[in-house]
Amino acid sequence: MRWRKKRWRKKRLRMKRQRKKRFRKKRRRKKRQRKKRLEKEEAEKEEKEEAEKEDAVKEEAEKEEVEKEEAEKEEAEKEEAEKEETEKEEAEKEEVQKEEAEKEDAVKEEAVEKEEAEKEEAEKEETEKEEVEKEEVQKEEAEKEDAVKEEAVEKEEAEKEEAEKEETEKEEVEKEETENEDAEKEDAVKEDAVKEETEKEEVEKEETENEDAEKEDAVKEDAYKRHLSTTSNSQTPNSTMAKTKELSKDTRNKIVDLHQAGKTESAIGKQLGVKKSTVGAIIRKWKTYKTTDNLPRSGAPRKISLRGVKMITRTWLRRLVAIVTLKRLELQSRERSDLQYGSKIFHL
Repeated sequence: MRWRKKRWRKKRLRMKRQRKKRFRKKRRRKKRQRKKRLEKEEAEKEEKEEAEKEDAVKEEAEKEEVEKEEAEKEEAEKEEAEKEETEKEEAEKEEVQKEEAEKEDAVKEEAVEKEEAEKEEAEKEETEKEEVEKEEVQKEEAEKEDAVKEEAVEKEEAEKEEAEKEETEKEEVEKEETENEDAEKEDAVKEDAVKEETEKEEVEKEETENEDAEKEDAVKEDAYKRHLSTTSNSQTPNSTMAKTKELSKDTRNKIVDLHQAGKTESAIGKQLGVKKSTVGAIIRKWKTYKTTDNLPRSGAPRKISLRGVKMITRTWLRRLVAIVTLKRLELQSRERSDLQYGSKIFHL
């Protein structure tokens, strides 16, 4: 029986706690609802007040606009009245000026009529003189044309004789040119064979030179990579700052001279107005490479190798040599033909 009573007591306590929890939840819910209602009412009141204020402002603005429009209308009416008065005065002035201009035009027309009559008389006299001169000129031209026709007939006969002589000389010159061309072709074939042999020897030499140059480039690149690795290790993590202006060669040499004289880096920087870090970098470069000049940068990779560049230059040189030789042969053939043609004319 005891254990049943204990169970009932526990149950009642549990029920009481649950009721209290529900009551508290209800109370909280009601409080929240009241707060929301009050907030809504306050917001509505504020909106109404703002709307009333905006309506009052709009009414005042409309009143001001109406007053402005009335003032503008009055000003426009005044301006129109002033414009009408000025237009009347201008119309009167224009009428007076028109009358004066009509009088002046009448005087000018009389003067122009007199001048035209005088010009017509002078033109008649000039036309009569020109007709007389034209007749004389036509007679002289007819005489000249007759003389020219006689000279043209004589020239045509002389030109026919010269053309016949030139045709015979040309036939002989063409025969000699064909013989010379055959001889030149044989010489050109021999020269081409000699050139091919020399070009082969040059290609072999260039290939050996290219291999030596590539080896030297590889050695230089290794040395430069080592230099980059040393400089990147010595740089601070804030090395992505903007690049400053480079120092001149004279200032770099001065820094080296002062360092050799026994001065410290800070003293050199104060004397020349340079940062201590830059002074130290220049001294380090001089110690490692014995120069203060800018070292070669990595740059973009080559699209064409050194061997390819040399091959391209070689092909272009061959083409140029061939073009020059052809032009020389053409000039030589022309000179020979001119000499032969001139000697034949001299003999004739």
